[in-house]
Amino acid sequence: MSGKEEETNTTPRTWSWVGAGIGKDLKTYYQSVMVEEKDGSERTFHVGDCVVIESEVEGFPWIAQVVELYEIGYAQDDDEIQFVGEDMKLAQARMQCTLRWFYYACDKSLKESQRFNKHLPGPVKDEMYFSDHVEVDGNNVVDVIEGLAHMCSSRATMRAMKRDKPRNFCDGDEIRIVRCFYGYGKENPAPIRELDTGELSFLLSNPSTKQNMYNSSRPVMLGSRASAIKGTGRSSRYSSATMKGAENSH
Repeated sequence: MSGKEEETNTTPRTWSWVGAGIGKDLKTYYQSVMVEEKDGSERTFHVGDCVVIESEVEGFPWIAQVVELYEIGYAQDDDEIQFVGEDMKLAQARMQCTLRWFYYACDKSLKESQRFNKHLPGPVKDEMYFSDHVEVDGNNVVDVIEGLAHMCSSRATMRAMKRDKPRNFCDGDEIRIVRCFYGYGKENPAPIRELDTGELSFLLSNPSTKQNMYNSSRPVMLGSRASAIKGTGRSSRYSSATMKGAENSH
């Protein structure tokens, strides 16, 4: 291998913000970030996207929802940021994200909660739980993002999505089914409940740093749906069907 080829293969990915940011508390927040891959291709990730992050276990990458994208202000400790970024340029290490983590239904740490919370659907391959585990100020640089996670709420939709990949599906992307909410950080064992119809779509469309969504998402969703029905004059049956259809498009 030539020296030029070695240099090309070790070139880091380049990240840049898309659009104007909003400054607050020594951070500048953005809605989107673009990466230029080593092969020159480009891809944009947005707040609300579910993303794939490499893990130590082959076949089980971490999956998280991006709930914030921001750049750390220069008033903070440069040495600490440099450590977080390891070999990255300082400017790249300042580009970070707040993540809401999903949990694999087959995770051994959830077994006690699953036994305690009866009447849950039996876990299937590639199933994950939405959770209240939000890692705020976790020093997660945007460069940890490897691809998109395409989420669906039923086995039929997952089978169809795996057969006919979404148009924006790329190498490194994953497809996962999400039917339950894991009450991370609640009592021990932590509660797990089945998501309501349309709730996954609502959660993915309304990214939040709140860590109490386990109890609040359903009433908030129902209130939002009621307001929409009142504004349009459409029946609740129409609204419910619309939410269910939108959910399986993520």
